[in-house]
Amino acid sequence: MSNIITFLQGKKTYFTVAIAVLYIGGAYLGFWDLSDEVLAVFGLGALAFLRAGINRQKSPSDPAQSAKTTVLLAAMLPLGLGLVGCASIQQGNDPVVVNAERTTQLAVDVFDTFLKWEYDNRQALAATPEVRKAADFIRANGQTWLVSARSMSQAYKQHRTPENKANLDTAISTLRAAIAEARNYLETNGLNPSATKH
Repeated sequence: MSNIITFLQGKKTYFTVAIAVLYIGGAYLGFWDLSDEVLAVFGLGALAFLRAGINRQKSPSDPAQSAKTTVLLAAMLPLGLGLVGCASIQQGNDPVVVNAERTTQLAVDVFDTFLKWEYDNRQALAATPEVRKAADFIRANGQTWLVSARSMSQAYKQHRTPENKANLDTAISTLRAAIAEARNYLETNGLNPSATKH
């Protein structure tokens, strides 16, 4: 038992975060439901161990090792805070669904901005036909992508199976690829797609 305690000395924060990451990964793969309470426990536990580690650095015996440890502890702080922050999602809200819905709404905003900009500047953009091609592709398929993402999101809400999650991930990946292409053309031409309504 003493050997286990000695082994864990100075590593409790890392083990806590590692277990939390495994827990979140299992939830995303559909092995169990993601619990806000469990995430909060992991986050608060990591912060408590982190605080204890920082306190031990107040009187270090090895300055070089202390500097390295301080850097590692500082790097772990955002992870601990992130776990607590994840728990701030309202009770019952699945991050998979939340992120899918956010991406879908972002797609609507970016598509609207990009298509309007391309149409209003079509003559000036004649020298870059790839912009017209991308815009026409979104015009032809964007609505189908959005409907598919919403449909897959609804199916996942009703039955949170790995298959439904995979279908939802595919639909969202399609939207993200189109968003990235549209934003690239907007940013290249000095527009800020982040300024669109959300």
